[in-house]
Amino acid sequence: MDLNNGRLEILTFGSFDILIDGESLLTQFGKSQKALSLLKYFISNRGKKIPVNRIIEANFKLYDYTDYNNALRSQVHRLRKIIKDINSKLECEVMRLDFVAGNYVFNLEKEYILDVEIFEDYVCKFSLNPLELEDNFEKISELKTALKLYRGDYIEGAEFYDWIFPLRTHYKRQYLMLFSQYIGHLAKKARYDEVINECESALSINFFDEVIHEYLLEALFKSNKANQALNHYNYVTSRFYTEMNMKPSEKMKEIYQKVQKRENSEYGTDLFTLERTIRLAEQSDGVFFCDKDFFINLYRLELRKKEREIGKTMVGIVTVSAYDLREISEEESVKIVEDIGPVVDKYMRKYDVITKLNKNQFAFMMFNSSEEMIKRINQRMNFLLNQVKKKHRILFTLSCKPIQATDENYNETAF
Repeated sequence: MDLNNGRLEILTFGSFDILIDGESLLTQFGKSQKALSLLKYFISNRGKKIPVNRIIEANFKLYDYTDYNNALRSQVHRLRKIIKDINSKLECEVMRLDFVAGNYVFNLEKEYILDVEIFEDYVCKFSLNPLELEDNFEKISELKTALKLYRGDYIEGAEFYDWIFPLRTHYKRQYLMLFSQYIGHLAKKARYDEVINECESALSINFFDEVIHEYLLEALFKSNKANQALNHYNYVTSRFYTEMNMKPSEKMKEIYQKVQKRENSEYGTDLFTLERTIRLAEQSDGVFFCDKDFFINLYRLELRKKEREIGKTMVGIVTVSAYDLREISEEESVKIVEDIGPVVDKYMRKYDVITKLNKNQFAFMMFNSSEEMIKRINQRMNFLLNQVKKKHRILFTLSCKPIQATDENYNETAF
């Protein structure tokens, strides 16, 4: 959005910025990044009376200060000097930070542009009066303007502070509401190429948002672009598994099955097409992560295979337990997975398979392997996972055996 003469503009979606006449003022903060973080907090809570203890809890508990009240006063002093300089450039008082009865109050006054306020006005408007099927060009234009305001997550780069996440979730939900209205309008008009373009633009901001992928897959399916739909599904699900430990949504699976069914029923298939489809689903690097049902079926297939040939495929389970016997929470489990993922990926091979059984256990299969090989890998991983174990106060227990017709050679070890 362009600025009018001398007007202050604050951008909160995506990369945070403060501008006058299109020129960024962030250089004024120099090394005072804590003061800048404090300003972001005040802007997010503009017009509210915020007690000192709440500000300290939200912004300073990450740091080891001997006197938190003094640390806050010091940063407020720096911030007020910067605010004074900004107001001087504007030749009027637009930003104000007051201290009233033990509370700080930050306000924006007179003429300014704050993207999140404009965005919320549009959200309110379209919540009360959603976009209808008719081509109301004025409303469509307003809706597109609202979507363009959302340039990314709310205040990117503030991940260290817990206060940011509820706001991000709130604004992302509002964005998806507006996005759904616009995509729904285009889909009802069968303007699928526009839906595809809009979804691809949105995914450049929110790649791991399943709703946008669902809209894109549906548009590709309805515009008879089956190959693109299959390619996109396989690429996305691979990244979901390897980067976020996520399974595709039921809606995405449903669309994928429709695409496959149409391609096979309308055009038939042959060995070349079958092999191409399988290869598209293959992850390019690292150990193969899959969901539990797929793992079980693969295990059954290996059992059948072992009835007719010699050679070892090792199956095993890694159990994560806490030193103090406490129950590991789902949230803690996700963090443990994030920490051990790079180590597992380094020492397991491209053709090995791993899945998460539950919040405490992983199952794996290693092909053309042996107990001795797993023992060596166990020793290497034990060394590299020491930091993970200390950080989370956990213990890994490994049990493994070769897949064969009879149950024997069970081995269990802790590391």
